[in-house]
Amino acid sequence: TCHHQGDHQVVLPGQLFLQENAAPHHGQHAVGGNDRCGQSHMVAVGQAGMKYSHCCVNNIPRGFMNAVDFAVMEYRNGLAVNLYGECIGQVGRFKVKIDEGYLERGVVTVQIKAPETSEVSFRIPMWSESVSVKGKTFINPGSRLNLKLRAGLNVFEIKFDMKPRVILFPGKIERFDKNDFRVARFINGNDVRECDMVFDRRAVLRYGALLLCRSKLIGSSEEEMFGSESIAEKELCFTDCIVEPVSPESVRRVDTVRNVFRVKFVGDGGFETLMCDYATGSNHWSEDDDRLFSIWL
Repeated sequence: TCHHQGDHQVVLPGQLFLQENAAPHHGQHAVGGNDRCGQSHMVAVGQAGMKYSHCCVNNIPRGFMNAVDFAVMEYRNGLAVNLYGECIGQVGRFKVKIDEGYLERGVVTVQIKAPETSEVSFRIPMWSESVSVKGKTFINPGSRLNLKLRAGLNVFEIKFDMKPRVILFPGKIERFDKNDFRVARFINGNDVRECDMVFDRRAVLRYGALLLCRSKLIGSSEEEMFGSESIAEKELCFTDCIVEPVSPESVRRVDTVRNVFRVKFVGDGGFETLMCDYATGSNHWSEDDDRLFSIWL
């Protein structure tokens, strides 16, 4: 889609915005009138008397519009690059092109055509412990990297830290009474079965900017997703975790799944499994299937 706001014209793929901050929180994304949580969709209770309208559904398209403004911005006497999804366009006096590769490989090529000597400020995502630009490594996650632009075409190859990270639920699980508001909001009106709630310690896997999940949309079985013991107590036994991109066309059941990976845990109790990005691996109407996907390991 090509969006215009002021003198900004940037073309961005829709998948970018759902990938960047996908996280295992209730209501992070929404499909139609459903909220998406860790392993299912829940029909949202209507707000203000509107059956299909609520904050989750309304805020996502709003975010699409806002992202056009902050993907690439004019900054001081140059540019600020904040998002790294594939895009092409013009911001003020600068022409910008970012090639695909951020989500799958953690490598992007940014081309900037500047009218004169100026500066570019690259956002370093908090998840990337280091970045490499033109062979130099910078370690300062969550900060910005300011580099000079010369008049004419400038090309930057940026490599992000794509080491897979197993994130364990901290501390112990506390089981609340059914009447506690932290439980009642999920079972009163949403009809979430107790057997689908998580009451033991779990872990999730992050690969670059992506939270990964297993999904029936790539052939994962219910036994694989829900029948196996959590790795939360096994994690220290693994010596390595290897994530390799797989062609989505070879495994996906629907053409909306974008990023698929073969994940291998190496060491005592190690195993292999297919996983995909949570944003598209759960982006499918599942009113009749509350076990379509799972972020839990």
